[in-house]
This record gives sequence, structure tokens and C-alpha cells, in this order.
Amino acid sequence: MEAVVRRLSFAFRQSPELAWGLVVALLLSIWRSYQYIVATWHYYPDFIRDYQGIWYFVDYRSGFVRRGFVGESVRLAGLNTEQAETVFRIGVVLTALAVVGLIALALAVAVRGRTAISGYAAAVLLLTSPLFVALPIHDLARLDSVGIICGVLILVLVVPRRIPIPVGVFCSLILLIVATATEELLLLYLLPIVLSGLGARLLLGGERRWIAYFGWSLLAVVPAAIVFVMSYLHPVTKASAEIIVLKTGGPLWEGCLGSPAWSLTQTTSDGRAFVDTFPDHSKTVILAFLAFLLVAIALHLLLRPPTVTLLVGAYVVAVSLALGVVAVDVQRWWGLALMAFASCCVALARVRPLNETEREATYPTRMLIGLTVAGSLVFALTPAFPKMAAGFAGWSDLAWRTLFGY
Repeated sequence: MEAVVRRLSFAFRQSPELAWGLVVALLLSIWRSYQYIVATWHYYPDFIRDYQGIWYFVDYRSGFVRRGFVGESVRLAGLNTEQAETVFRIGVVLTALAVVGLIALALAVAVRGRTAISGYAAAVLLLTSPLFVALPIHDLARLDSVGIICGVLILVLVVPRRIPIPVGVFCSLILLIVATATEELLLLYLLPIVLSGLGARLLLGGERRWIAYFGWSLLAVVPAAIVFVMSYLHPVTKASAEIIVLKTGGPLWEGCLGSPAWSLTQTTSDGRAFVDTFPDHSKTVILAFLAFLLVAIALHLLLRPPTVTLLVGAYVVAVSLALGVVAVDVQRWWGLALMAFASCCVALARVRPLNETEREATYPTRMLIGLTVAGSLVFALTPAFPKMAAGFAGWSDLAWRTLFGY
């Protein structure tokens, strides 16, 4: 933490006008998140009937089932999900832990910049992006929070050289299983974090130990891959879904598409059909992709990690585009993609020692950083997801959403 404080302090001496400009953007983002939390983070009776709440009622009492890990953990802990406020509190805790993890990830990015101001700018870009901290805040209690927590913990346990590789691999194995059993698609985004962390330990040093790399990677990933396959072979049955609907109070909206039972039991073809009912879906995909791309490019320019991170970027883009074809929650996939890409940058980019004699950045360099940052902040200063693509009635409506985030 001391290194982070020293680098941030030096960033203000290195380029004060840019540093203070970023403070303004960061404060606006914090203000919007605070306003959104105050306005919306409160218990309401329909919470457990919404798409975030229903998964807390799926468990393993009838055998292994897709996305039943959190519900089973809640049941084994003796927590009563029949009391809807209990589910709400669990969701708040998971979301808060995910937000803390993302902030820690941004601080880790800050110490890996080419210069102090570069690292600081990269961290602010992440923190102000609508696909980063703002996303779990706007999607309270979503099980994606478990994936974010697991991803950050994998970084903490695999990358530091003081932690033996067997310990890091074993812990990663457990975390991958937990994340995959919670939400099988999380494996697709946590996989590059594990591979990048092990690559940083075994391939980027002086000695390239390929056999050890592949061996440890397989050991960490294969058990979670088995859970991934089992999840698709054991979806929630319609009978179980009907019981959950009775417990949670039935559909939120008229018609089958608004029923939690539909969400619990949907197939890939069902998801594709549901996507077709959203006329603005493609626009949301484009906006989310641009929001991801601008920050990803900025991170690569400001941190200068090995070029292999570009392959990671291409991979998470391909995964997110593919999921956007069969699922409507576009922002979730691109938010997980940004978390995964930033984590891989942290794993692969070396921590640069702070050079106290370093001169102030040259004017062209500062202009390049400024333009890159400005392009990324366009999305941070517009209405936050998920209402980003919904349009607005007038400039006053846009200003309201910009200031208050909803």
C-alpha cells in the first residue's frame, strides 16, 4: 500500500493538471455510485422474485444442479432464505466484497504503469468505467460477484513469488470450482487469469518451464472444466423451478417470459429467442464493446504489458460477443471481460520501481495519455449501464443520469 501512495503522490508532481482532472472524473463517478446506492440499495418484497434473487433458492438437495452452489452454501450455513431480507443481505455482502476486490485490482494496476502518472490514469479509467465498479453496484446481488471475488483472489494467490506454486495452484483449483459451480460461464473469464498468473511465474522469468506450466495449468483448470460440463448436463428441472416460484411469490410480470421459472430452466435456444425480442440489443452490444475496447487499449498503452495480453483481449472479446448472441445481459459479459483483461495485465506486467529523479512527462507523451484517457472517459461521463443504451428524453434527463447514475 505504501508503494501505491508513493506512486500516486509522484503522479501529481509529474503531471499535476492531468492528475487533478482525473480526480474530478473519479469524484463524479464516486458521487454517482453513492447516489445510486442510497436510492436503490434497500430491501423490497419483489427482490427475491427478480433474476438476481431466484438463484439463491437453487441447491443440491435433489443432487448436483447447475448454479446451485450459492444456494447450497446458504442452506448448509443454516440461513433461512424463506426470510427474503436474508437473501437481500447476502447479496449486499457479496456485491460489497466484489466492489472492494475491483478497487484492489485498480490499485494493483496503478503500480504497473510505465510512469507514475500512467499507472494513476489507468487505475482511474478502470474505476470510472461503467463496466467496472459501477456494474455490480447497478446489478446488486448478481452471482457474477462471486466470479469477481474469485478472480481477484486467484491473482493474490498465484502471482506473488513468495507463495509456492503448489499452494497457489491448489487454491486456484478450489476458487475455479466455486466460481464455476456458482455460475458456469464464469470459468470462461477466470481461465485467462489463472493461465496468465502461472505464465508470469513459469515463463516470463529467466527460465521458461513449459512442462511445469502445462502441468500446473491442467491441474488447476480440469476439475473446474468437469464442473462446467456437469452444469450443462444437469440444469434446473421444471418441477424444481415451479417449487422455487411458489417460494419466491411467482412471476414479476405478466406472461411466461417474465417468470423466474423461465429464467431458471432456459436453454441456449430459449436465450437466443429471448434476445430476438430486444430491438436495441445490437446497439447495446456495440456500446459495451466500445466501452471495453477504449479502456483495454488505454490499459495496454499505459502499462505496456507483454504482447500476449493482446491475445487475452481477443479471447475475452470473442467470448463476450458469442454470449451476446444467446443472452441479453450484455453489460455483464463485457464487465467480466474488462475484469479479466485488467487482471491479466496485472499478472503479466512487471512492477516498475519508482524513479524519484524521473522528469516530468514530455508534452507529446502527456497529450497521448490525455487523448486516450479522454476517449475512455466519454463512457464514464455518460449515463451508466444498464440504462446507457436506453436513450434520454432531453439534455436535462442526460444531465440527471450523468450526475446521479440512474
